Amino acid sequence: MIEFINQNSAVIAVPLFLVAMFALLPIRSWRKRIPLYSGVAIAGVVAILALQPGDSTVASDSEARDVIASGSPVFVEFFSNT
Repeated sequence: MIEFINQNSAVIAVPLFLVAMFALLPIRSWRKRIPLYSGVAIAGVVAILALQPGDSTVASDSEARDVIASGSPVFVEFFSNT
C-alpha cells in the first residue's frame, strides 16, 4: 500500500489540493457553485492525465547507452516500478 501511495503521490495530491482549495470558498449560490466545482473536477482529471509518465523511447540498456553517448543533449529520468 505504501508503494502505491509513493508512486502515485502527485496523482493523489494535486486533485485533492484543487478540490480542497475550491471547497473552502464561501460561495452560497448553487448557480455559481455547480459550474465552479465542475470546473475543478475537470481540472483535477486533466491534472491526473497530464502527470502520467509516458512510454519509454528506449527499449534496452545498450540502446540507452548509445543515446547518452551520442553527443546531443539527453534528458534521463530514472524511476522505480516496484
